[in-house]
Amino acid sequence: MDISRLIRKEILAQKAYAVEKSSCPVKLDANENPYALPVDIRDDLLERLRNIELNRYPEAGSPTLRARMAAHFDVSAEEIIVGNGSSDELIQILCATLAGPSATVLAPFPTFVMYRISALN
Repeated sequence: MDISRLIRKEILAQKAYAVEKSSCPVKLDANENPYALPVDIRDDLLERLRNIELNRYPEAGSPTLRARMAAHFDVSAEEIIVGNGSSDELIQILCATLAGPSATVLAPFPTFVMYRISALN
């Protein structure tokens, strides 16, 4: 069976994710930080990780995190959306929620490839 017959044309037409090499230490399109975490912050983070039950799923909907962020930024928790740690999920949610079949999605270039991929879906 040729499984490619089952895959949408838009998906088959996509090119592989390619990361361009850059000599620039600041790569905004890759969402990278060129600086290492300071040692005191790294140590504090490691200490906090020791107390997290990594074998359990996080709180569904992240209400505690959203409430703390809302208080810090002086907004309501309903105005905050939390992803699973990668920006892919949030981009996908936004495109699926806000962009219909004939919508146009604008994104700068160069940028994170998932804007284009999610917009096509």
